[in-house]
Formats: sequence, C-alpha cells, structure tokens
Amino acid sequence: MRRAAAVTVVILLLTALPTMHADRSDPFKLLGLEYYRDWGSVGEISNLTMHGLIEFARNNVSDESQYRDVMRLIAALQAYESTRIALIDAGRFYIAGSRVESPFYSPYRGFDVRWTPMTAKTADGLLRAAFMVYTCGVHRPFNPVAGLDHYPAQFLSRAFDRGTYLFNGTYVPYRCTWEISKKSGTVPSGVVLYNQTLGWVSVNGSEDYSVSITYRCGLGQWQNGAWMTGEDIKNYIAFLYTWAYEDFQGDPYYEPKLELAENLSNIVGFSFNGNSYTVYLRAREPLVDDLLASKYLFYPQLPWELYWAMGELVANEERYGIYGTNYVFIPEELSSWGYPEDDYPVDLFDNKSLEDLDRVIVKLMTGKGPDIPGIDWGKAFVRLILDRTFHSIYGHFLIGNGPYVFVEAAPEKISYRMERFKGWRDVVGEILPTEGSAKTIYCVGTSYADRLIEKVAAGEYDVFLKGYSTDYYQKLQEYAKEGKIKLYRASDGVYGAVLNPYGENGLPVITDEYGKPHFNPFAIREVRLALNYLINRSELASGIPGALPAFDRLGPFHPGEGIVENLYGAFNLTQGGNSDYGMALFEEGMEKAKLMLNGTNHTLERINGTWYFDGRKVEIILAVEERNPRYREPHTLEVGNYLRRVLQRLGFEVRLEYWDVYHMYGWISKDEGAWHVYVMRSWPPSSHWTARPQFVPWGFIDVPSEVTVGELLRHLSEE
Repeated sequence: MRRAAAVTVVILLLTALPTMHADRSDPFKLLGLEYYRDWGSVGEISNLTMHGLIEFARNNVSDESQYRDVMRLIAALQAYESTRIALIDAGRFYIAGSRVESPFYSPYRGFDVRWTPMTAKTADGLLRAAFMVYTCGVHRPFNPVAGLDHYPAQFLSRAFDRGTYLFNGTYVPYRCTWEISKKSGTVPSGVVLYNQTLGWVSVNGSEDYSVSITYRCGLGQWQNGAWMTGEDIKNYIAFLYTWAYEDFQGDPYYEPKLELAENLSNIVGFSFNGNSYTVYLRAREPLVDDLLASKYLFYPQLPWELYWAMGELVANEERYGIYGTNYVFIPEELSSWGYPEDDYPVDLFDNKSLEDLDRVIVKLMTGKGPDIPGIDWGKAFVRLILDRTFHSIYGHFLIGNGPYVFVEAAPEKISYRMERFKGWRDVVGEILPTEGSAKTIYCVGTSYADRLIEKVAAGEYDVFLKGYSTDYYQKLQEYAKEGKIKLYRASDGVYGAVLNPYGENGLPVITDEYGKPHFNPFAIREVRLALNYLINRSELASGIPGALPAFDRLGPFHPGEGIVENLYGAFNLTQGGNSDYGMALFEEGMEKAKLMLNGTNHTLERINGTWYFDGRKVEIILAVEERNPRYREPHTLEVGNYLRRVLQRLGFEVRLEYWDVYHMYGWISKDEGAWHVYVMRSWPPSSHWTARPQFVPWGFIDVPSEVTVGELLRHLSEE
C-alpha cells in the first residue's frame, strides 16, 4: 500500500529555525529571490508598498518563480513594517486510543476526516471513529452534485474518490494524473464542446487556446460492480454543461447556485480518448500548475447515469408521476429551521428522495426518459439494474468509487458503518494512501467533545477527529502518561500583536475621544521593528502548553512556510530575540521621535529610565480580548502580560484593557484613536499556500503600508 508517512510520536514539538545570513551585500540572494535577481529585473515594483505589491500579484504575475518571489517580498515587507508581529503558534491536540497505530496525521492540520480513519490500524481490523456534529443549523443534503465539503459529509467521503486531493499544500494526483502544455495555438481537429440542444459539436478550427491539460485517469469499478469507462467522464462533463447555462427562459435544466458557468466559460473544447481527455483553455488561470490542474479536472464520484437520473428528478418531477414536490440540488437558503417549504433537496440518504429517484430510474429503464443529445439511455440499462440492486441491498444510492462502502446508514442517529470495498480501484497517484487499513469503520457523530476524552481512554472509541484546545491539556497529558491515549499536536492559529502606526500631522501623537493627546511610539518604524527583536518568542512559548515560536501568520508547519522562513534570517530575527540590536533600534527610534517633536508644543524626555510626554508618564494602551472565557481566545491574556513586561522594561507604563471584538474593529479600522497594541489570534489559513500571495498576518485589519520594495532592499543591503 502506498501511503504518506504518518507521525506517531506522542506530541511533536519541532519548529524551523530561521537561517542566519552572513553575506549582506546582495539583498536579492539574501531573500532567496529567483525571478527578481537584481535591480534591473525589479523595475517598477521597486516603488510598490506591501498593499501595492499584493494588487500587482493579483493581476500581473505570469511566472511561478515570480509568484514565489512576490510572496517573499510581501513577507519581507511585513517584517520590516512590523505593524503586525506574529509571536506564537498555538497548539491543539488530537487523540487516539492506545491500540491505534499509524493514523494519518499532519502537524499543521492534525487528523484528517478522510485519511486518518482510512489509515489507522487496529489489531482486529475494526475502527470506531467519532466526529463532531454541531447542534446549530441543518446540514446540507448528501448529494455529490451539491458537494460533499461539509460536515458530516466530509467524514463520509471515503465512499468516493476524487481525481486529486490537497496534500501538504499542493494538489497531488490520486485517481488522475495530468500534463500541462504551455504551448498555445489553434485547436486541432476532433475537439468538441457540449451543447444541450445539439450534443457534442465540433469546435470551429479558428478557435485559439493558450494552454492545454491532458488528464489520464484510473477507472476501476463502481461499488455496484459496474466498470467505470470513459463514458462516465464524458457524460459527467455533459451533465455539468447542461446545468451551467440557461438555454432559454425557464430552462428546467439550469441551476445557477451550482456556479458552474464561470469555470466552464474558459474552456475552448475537449478531446477524448478512452480513459484520458485533453481540455483546451482560453486563458491560463489560475497561474500555479496544481491549482490550474485541479480546477479543470472533471472526475465523477457517481456513475454517470445517476447524475442524469438526479437531474431528471430535479428538472421533470411530474414527467415521472411525482407531484407536489419541487426537487432541487441546492435549496434557496439553509437556516436553522430547515429548508424553504418549496424546496426539497435531493438527498441520497433521504427515504423520500430515494423512493422518487428509484421511480425515475424505472421510467428511464422502460424508455420513457427524454431525448437528450449525446446521452444514450439504452447504454445505461444494465447499469441502472445494478444501481437498483445496490439500492435494494444497502438502502441508498451513494454508489461511489472509494475504498469503503456504506453498508449501514442511519443519518437520523448520526451513525454509519462502512466496509472495505472489495472491488478494483485504479489509483494512479503515488503519494496518498490507496487502500484502507481497517476492514470495518463505525462512524458516530457526537455533540459533546468533553465526554469523548474519557470514552477514547476507556477504549469505547479509537479516534476522535476534532482537536482539543490547551484548556484540556492537563487532562490529556494525564491520560497520555497513563498510556490510555496518544496525543498528536497540530497548529491552532497564530497569536500576535497589532501595533498602531498612526500619527497626526506627521507627528507620533494620537488623540483620544476626549481630545487628550498621547504619545505613540509605534508611529516610528524603528520602534515597531525594535519590538520584533526584543521579544523572546521561545520564552513566551515555553509558558503556554503546546505553543511554538512563530514569525508570520502561517506558523512553523504550514506548507507555505518553506517559501518564506529564510526571510527572517535575512533580518537576523531568531526565536530567542536579539535584545542588543533591538535596544539600539529602540533608542534610534525614540531619538527620531524627539526630533520630530522639536519645535512643537509637545515634549518627550526620559527621566530615571521612565519616558514622559508633555510632563506625564507615557502610558501604552495594551488591549486584549475581554475577560469572559466564552468570548476570549485562550492565550490572549498570557501574550498580553508578556508584552506588558517587555514594554515596561522600555520605560513605559502599560494599561491593560479588555476589548470585545466589536470594540476592536471599531477602533482599529479608524485612522485615529487612543490605542497602541492589540493582542489577537489569527485562525490557521488554508494549507494550500499557492492560493493567494497574502502573507501579512491579518489581512482584514487595514493598517497603512508605506515602505516600498526598493526601500526594503536597500535596508537589507545596508545592515
């Protein structure tokens, strides 16, 4: 069995240490730039600030190495600006029973709802897995057309295979491989495109394309015993085109909520050859190869005839003797009170949906289906028999191509039993697990995470797929020391400080709501940057269970961190800090502030180590989230107290304030206000690092960015 390496240590506490750079004569090498290697290649972007560079990346990047360089430059600008300083990567903890071996595990994301139960080994081949079910709201329907990216459908995804999966920050082949040809030209003969009225039609030979992708897919068997063929792929694509466009007013085969048209509109045409197909695109979008390949990979998760049968149930209920029910793929809205009265979503676990879908299938088998160009219902006859046989055995139509079959399903009890599929699955990828370890998986949903610790420790369950915060750390450690559970650490967001860079009329002064002026040292870049060096991230992390030093929003284990981690060595930033350099920067910044205030009616002086502004002690307003544990992030107070001690050593008085999130947004979104530092937590970003070159820690707080790329590069070369 091919599988990714799984980490089975009790708690993983590793982190990358930024590389120290000795040669500072070449800032381009210092930052590890590949595309921008000298001043001549930098060109116009030398005048861009961080926000300008982000906008540039969205519209002007044309090369992957350029894309990575823009990421590095954005991260470097963020470090130099230091308006947002990342401090620690908080931990959360996943648990498995003592008898479980080798569960799939990522130090960034933790347990995975698909791969962890699939790979966890037990001596008897039985795995009892629990997953979290939230009591608020109603879950979306179980049908692959609407998507299975929601709980609890994600957990049940082992019945279905996709062509590609996200792994370690990149989409990798699973049931399909691909080759991208960057050669542009005119589409060759034989290229076709689906039209609901005409079927598959030849593309005009004058059509041009800019890039093409050839996919080669493993086929294998469906769980009803039918063999997957190239027709499954081709007819699935035709299904998507049919439902993407409104060919005439009131077209029943149209569902805008599926949002298919935007993706399909970039396609010039297809050529099919058995288990492979080539797609020709008008524009190369997105830029990065794996994102591009995943976007235009069409690999069905159900036999093609089931897609079209569901389509008939949605489009033509009355044709099949179904009255009084308006079937839809996606309801108009989804609220805690249920679906709108007029919408009934197709749900392959719902008895009414199953009965009516079976009625449609019977009509299709007897030749009473509509004539649809390009679709031969006669070829589906035997397959429809197998579909109905599967339904009669298992009680549902979730006929997938994945490693496990639903043999018992009780959605109302949130309880499922899955057995390993004994048919042939043609998995062509070589990175992710192919087959499941467990012969049988019992899947149970729960709304009470607190109780699961004892249940896993007692052996009632083998794994729980939701991580625990450090609030549970002591209890988890006790059970781990007793050998009753195994702990697996994952990232739970980065804590850091937002510094107020604002000043009034070019001065480091801010005014409160009462008109009282306050000195703002963080309006001076040197002071902000100094704080980055004066903080000992290792010391801070050592006082918080499971915490690790962090230099950006990504944290040490995010797959994208490898692109930017050496940047911090370019600044000589280390986990332990650099107090001598930090103090030198601080003194430089405060002298600069004094000069800025000369000739004004303000004074700034230090007396016996304490700073005074206009004769009063300088008071730093350090805001953390409110005291109420229900609303407070777990570690904002610990981080706030640490920062208070650092600022007090610099000669400032510090006033700790407790703000709720609305107060915070109200002040920080303004260009004014009497605050200096806000401690906050950033949720873990997507593990797909190529999705957006956005490396500033908290993009939703719009603080100014004044340093240009050119200024940054000159700073690094002069250090």
